[in-house]
Amino acid sequence: MQRRGVAGGDVLIEVVHQPTGEVAGKLLLDMKNHARWSSKFTSKLAADKTAADADFALLVSSGTMPAGEQQICIRDGVIVCATERVGALVTLLRKIVLDNFVLKLSVERRDAKAERLFDFVVGPACTDLFDRLAKLTRDLEALAAAEEKAHRTTWDRRSGIVQGIMAVHDQFVQTVASLIAEPDDGENAPGADGEVADEAVVVAEAASI
Repeated sequence: MQRRGVAGGDVLIEVVHQPTGEVAGKLLLDMKNHARWSSKFTSKLAADKTAADADFALLVSSGTMPAGEQQICIRDGVIVCATERVGALVTLLRKIVLDNFVLKLSVERRDAKAERLFDFVVGPACTDLFDRLAKLTRDLEALAAAEEKAHRTTWDRRSGIVQGIMAVHDQFVQTVASLIAEPDDGENAPGADGEVADEAVVVAEAASI
């Protein structure tokens, strides 16, 4: 895939036939985000498609669609679609390009196949499939968001428990150390200072394990 730095579409996708590494065909994409639709968008992209020797041209609109259209339509031999349709359309077009390459179809047969594709993508059957795909995608996104929220709740609770364990552990070590280090009757037996101190250290170290 190439991000174009010149006039003539925004993205040129080269579809590669993996077994041979040959370029099977090209898809030319142009992104538009305009408040008002202009027929010049598709007429220009159609010319750019010819200049780039692309198999299909796809105009992706995140703004206004042509009058009377909502999600997808054909203008000047260019597929015009809303942003939520582009992923599935590119996948479909790549498959068609690869099939044409493998079958070595003539230009006439490729054009006829493209016409059948255009009739399908603007028909009710394709619209229904797109709508179902969009709904399932939204459901998956909602599920992922809920799952992340549940995980974060668990992570926050775990962090609080770990901090509580560390605090009680520190308190336990300090209490035991101070208890053992407390002198007996105000003074220690002769020679016992070192032994008591050593014992306090040993117990404190054992408690910290």
